[in-house]
Order: sequence, then structure tokens, then C-alpha cells
Amino acid sequence: ENIYIYPEIKGYRTQADITLMVNAIVNAGMEDRCLLQSFTYSDLTYVRNINDNIALGFLGSSTSTSTYQTHINNLENLGRASLLWSYTSLISTPAIITYARDRNVDIGTWTVNSDKDAIDLLDLGVTKIMSDITLGGR
Repeated sequence: ENIYIYPEIKGYRTQADITLMVNAIVNAGMEDRCLLQSFTYSDLTYVRNINDNIALGFLGSSTSTSTYQTHINNLENLGRASLLWSYTSLISTPAIITYARDRNVDIGTWTVNSDKDAIDLLDLGVTKIMSDITLGGR
């Protein structure tokens, strides 16, 4: 099947709940078709310490050069990790995409609800687009 899931780590009681999420993904055979995402970087390092295979995504929105560069550098070190950034930040600051691509960090964006914005982002090099609606294709 061509199913890919993007569960978000949030609202858990303890980090043991993150282990339960990882185990559920592995037991369902979705390890290669999943990207666990979080706004909390330590959640991603926790996952990486217990699983080398699941793809990870760090959520954020800053256009501050030092902030996005730090996050991208951290993701490069984690491996199999993507920067999942606010689409408005990526459109206003395409240097974020370039910096990520230069470090082999994949880049995605969230809540893109317009075909025009989606196409613009694809043209800039974004490969993952999350939306609340079904977007048209090229």
C-alpha cells in the first residue's frame, strides 16, 4: 500500500508513552512508512535513542537564521530527519530550504491549504506538504 503516516508526539504522560508509540509503529510494520513529528526536539532524540529507523520531523516556524540553522544541524546529526516548517516562513525565507538541502535534511511544511502555495513550495524544493484539504496536482 501507498500509505504514509505523520503521527505527532504531544500530550503524553511520560516518555514511556513515546516508547508505546514507537512499539505500535514497529508492530504494525509501518517503520518505513512513518515520520514521527514533534515541536519538542528532546522527544525526537528520545525516539532516535530507541529506534534508528523511524523517520523524524521537527516542527517549527522561525525565520531567525541562527534558530533554523541550529535545528537543521541537529536534525542532520539525528539522521533520517526532516525539518517541518511553517509554510509562510519557507516562502518568506527560502534560504531555510537551501540550508537544509545543503545538509541532506529533507524539508516539509504544514497546513498548506492552497494549490498555489503548494506549487510554489514544491518549486522551492519542499518535498512534504501537510494540508487540511485535498490539494490538486500538477
